[in-house]
Amino acid sequence: MARIKGLEKVTHLCTICFHGKGYEETRKGLRNYWIQQLGVEHQHGSLLPAEPVAVVETTVHVVTITPDIVKALCSDPNAIYRLTPSAFEEFICDRLQAMGFGVSQVGGHSYHKDGGIDIIAWLPQAEFPFLMAIQAKHHRSPEYKIGPSPVRELLGVIQSLPFNAGVLVTNTTFTPDAKWVAQQKPNLMRLRDIYDIRRWLEDNFLDECDWRNFPDQIIVCPGVVIDLPKGKTK
Repeated sequence: MARIKGLEKVTHLCTICFHGKGYEETRKGLRNYWIQQLGVEHQHGSLLPAEPVAVVETTVHVVTITPDIVKALCSDPNAIYRLTPSAFEEFICDRLQAMGFGVSQVGGHSYHKDGGIDIIAWLPQAEFPFLMAIQAKHHRSPEYKIGPSPVRELLGVIQSLPFNAGVLVTNTTFTPDAKWVAQQKPNLMRLRDIYDIRRWLEDNFLDECDWRNFPDQIIVCPGVVIDLPKGKTK
């Protein structure tokens, strides 16, 4: 706080923190700025200087709050509708990592270009490389349903880039038309909704729900039908 002697007016100053290149130039520039803003003319015409601005070096530590988000959602699953889109993406990354995937966010946050992909995931220990594209759709209301357009858009991205599969994840649900579009390319497209997310919160990553896109059998050629087991192999 700076008080000008002889005046009743009191002006509050903020503390400005800078560090790195241009430190002294920044300090001098700020001091001159505040003198111009807060200095007053004395009755004899001289300028009364204001109190200099304090410049303090600081260190910023970046910590993740995703474990706290997961803990909060376990106690109150409906809190997922109050997350920001960025926090929702972080939550999806956390769950994918819990499944054993390596992950990388594409855009960084909602205002960066991402090419229609929010997260890229892969299996670090897989004998054969597998690359997956994930698009996260967060909504404030559980009543909102995802239509077919986002499914078609992600499917187009997957087919134009070297991905093995794509997953569209939402904290709401999908319309029948959206499910139909995904069913046309069951080997490429997966839809995961709020019911899947609730299972993920319980670390339940592999049950019969996850095999719903997996065929019971496949015809490799006329007359040759292979039955496909579902679930983990022993």
